[in-house]
Amino acid sequence: MRVLLVTSGYPPEHSGSGRRLHETYVRLRAAHPDLAWRVLTRRRGDAAVDGPETVTAVPAPASSGVLAQPGIWRREAGAVRRLLAAGLLAGVDLVHCAGFTWLTPAVARAARGQGIPVVRELTSQGDGGVGRSLGGRLFAVPVRRLNRLASLLIAISPALGRDARRAGALAPLWVRPNPTDLSRFSLPDPEERRAARERLAALLPGLEEGHPVVFQLGRIRPLKNQLLTVQALRLLPREFRLVLAGPAFAEDREYLERIRREAAAPELAGRVAVLADYLPDPERIYRGADLLAFPSTHEGLGNVMLEALCCGLPVAAARIPGVTDWIVRPGENGALCERTAEDLARALVRARDLLPRRETLAGEAAARFGAGVLDCRLWDMLAALVRGESPRGDNFQA
Repeated sequence: MRVLLVTSGYPPEHSGSGRRLHETYVRLRAAHPDLAWRVLTRRRGDAAVDGPETVTAVPAPASSGVLAQPGIWRREAGAVRRLLAAGLLAGVDLVHCAGFTWLTPAVARAARGQGIPVVRELTSQGDGGVGRSLGGRLFAVPVRRLNRLASLLIAISPALGRDARRAGALAPLWVRPNPTDLSRFSLPDPEERRAARERLAALLPGLEEGHPVVFQLGRIRPLKNQLLTVQALRLLPREFRLVLAGPAFAEDREYLERIRREAAAPELAGRVAVLADYLPDPERIYRGADLLAFPSTHEGLGNVMLEALCCGLPVAAARIPGVTDWIVRPGENGALCERTAEDLARALVRARDLLPRRETLAGEAAARFGAGVLDCRLWDMLAALVRGESPRGDNFQA
């Protein structure tokens, strides 16, 4: 089977959906050696990554605001036309696209015109095709058209699945959490925990074993709300520490500087570490951390919640209906809160009270989110599509 992946970013550049697709296809090829894939992406880092046959990149725009969309569409649609003429779909059995860029509609239309099935993965709030603002309603029009081209829709949260159906998508729909690689994300043994705490102590001077470390992972941008986490730390007992990690693109540099200024306050001295870069091995921090903060303003799901839970970290998350309340079970594996520093601080304290349940919490998360079962199901669906069949099964939601 030969697959074309279309995504807004691909490793080594930071992209949650791109990273997850890459890891999924590496695992699938280990089980199915005849699998091969190539990538079309909007961004591309300088380093190489093992796995795909090729990675073709269209340079990313400096801005993705609503007013910039017509120009971005012309540039990216033109690039796709040239790539298609050069044989982008030659030998491809299936197209798998995650999220939305202007690269995707042209590829999907061309694929369906050639009888190639298209898997459309809904990964962020706008992907369901329901606009919630003026700009969102304008953007929803091409998204709905794209969703109607799909042979199979995969929604990573119930909210996205409901949006797609409300917006008129009729393709078979599979609602499932993102698969989590348990070989990387699992409860650390005592030696792994000790080594991880030593690494954190180098970032957080004076860190002691009893000090709870809060971890927040994700691109540094207002949507992820890292500034709120720093503000919440001010309200917590002094033994709490915080590690923020994730890349900051040029358009978010001002936000990063606000975070750094806030973290430099005298009462937070030595309590905050800001790692403003792509983190290829977040499990090294998960193993030494104690809690995950997830105060995003909106999300399609949030891989980091699944990874943290599989590592035994309770999650303090902002309440996003159909997203965080699908994953976080208050009093069992974390706490939900409103987006205020005071409520996030209270949620972190409630989550800390669950630390004696870490082993149980990690086991339950592995059963819900482990990649093994989800990868097998995905492969069965891809193979059915390539055979010209419509995938069916109990996990579909209408």
